[in-house]
Amino acid sequence: MPGLEPLSGCFRASLAAFAVALICAGCALSIPYSSAGPNNLHIRTTTGARTPFAATNAWLEVQRVMPGCRGEAEGEIFLRGQADSIHLPAGRLSNLVFKFRTSSLFGQTARTTSYATLIRPREGYTYEAAVTYNDGLFSIDIIEIAPQRASSRRLPRQDIAACATH
Repeated sequence: MPGLEPLSGCFRASLAAFAVALICAGCALSIPYSSAGPNNLHIRTTTGARTPFAATNAWLEVQRVMPGCRGEAEGEIFLRGQADSIHLPAGRLSNLVFKFRTSSLFGQTARTTSYATLIRPREGYTYEAAVTYNDGLFSIDIIEIAPQRASSRRLPRQDIAACATH
């Protein structure tokens, strides 16, 4: 038939780039998190091995805790792995929502998992979060470190519903 020709290499490359952009659009962060002040939360993230066919992405949504124990999103940060650092206002209750999205290249499997916990950073203290997701299992440990590293303690997970007791 006239007008029906095999796809040219340039058109195929454009089509492939469009498909990749469409897939990545689902992973885009809605509002980048930013807060003025010295970084007091340091995050190390491990999400398992990436393959050409599947990967797990991780990000953190920081929520301001509003009256009635309701979280209001302040922004998100994509967790790249080695070390990410942000500032959380001291004395203010925040809900940290860690999110993981595992997907395959062909979209046959995709799932999102999240883990949330409350934190009220103390002035002069720093916090270290170890975030791990591998084969559908995750662990998140947040350690509070006193000034001059005098002592440290693991923070327990607290649901946002517990904000009334804070």
